[in-house]
Amino acid sequence: MLLVSFDPSKVSFVNKDIYIRFRRPGMSTASAVLTMDEATVKAIEAETLEKGKLDRQFDCPITDETGTVIAEMKGTFQFRKAG
Repeated sequence: MLLVSFDPSKVSFVNKDIYIRFRRPGMSTASAVLTMDEATVKAIEAETLEKGKLDRQFDCPITDETGTVIAEMKGTFQFRKAG
């Protein structure tokens, strides 16, 4: 979701770190989907454009194919003004 939410001509981002806490064994393909509402995207874009860069931390569940949470991810992303 991050990739399609931010205008790459305005803001880019890098992942600074990820911490994963495993809760139970995964028995199938695992996936993590980080989503945010439009208001959050706009707020991050505005603050990044104003300051030049911005660090934000996000929590995201990691689920297996049945939707069971098998781990929790906490990641720090750095947003930077493009150009």
